[in-house]
Amino acid sequence: MKIKRISTQKKNSERFNIYVERDGKEEYAFAVDVDILIKYNLQRDKELDDDFVKEVLTAEEQQKAYRLSLNHLSYRMRATSEVVAYLTEKETPEHAIKHAIDRLTEQRYLDDQQFALAYTATKKATTPQGPGRIRRDLEALKIPKTAIDEAIVTFTDEEEYEKVLKFLRQKQKELQRRSVRELTQKLQMTLMQRG
Repeated sequence: MKIKRISTQKKNSERFNIYVERDGKEEYAFAVDVDILIKYNLQRDKELDDDFVKEVLTAEEQQKAYRLSLNHLSYRMRATSEVVAYLTEKETPEHAIKHAIDRLTEQRYLDDQQFALAYTATKKATTPQGPGRIRRDLEALKIPKTAIDEAIVTFTDEEEYEKVLKFLRQKQKELQRRSVRELTQKLQMTLMQRG
């Protein structure tokens, strides 16, 4: 078979529909990203065999996974595990996920070390959470232990102490109505939850 016609998609000018001639009739074959169109030199009257089409479609799946990942990363910094989960949810094939993750890591769009540092700094500045809770959150995101340790080191004892004092000051009025034992239990429970 050979390519009979290539047309731009109406909703996305970066994607192209490929039509082939089969038994003297034109029929839709597949759609590709502009990068794949250029990389494989897809043009009118080009002869296609099954192996070549399979290679093009594999590259198309990888390109689609990469584009989905970039869009997902455009909203905020993410851990590698978040991007993998997102692509899996979108029913992306394993080989395409691996290719996209490798490419994004190589281009430094994905970096769990930087993510851990940024996550810790943000949580430290905007929430009452302590280092224990932040560690648990990062472990849940499958951040490597060395990256977590390096990020948590930025949390000083003084900062942790200040968070506890701030919490106690906020709860002072509410806690005056409780017994000492009940008060101690409630404070310990809340402080442990916050790490």
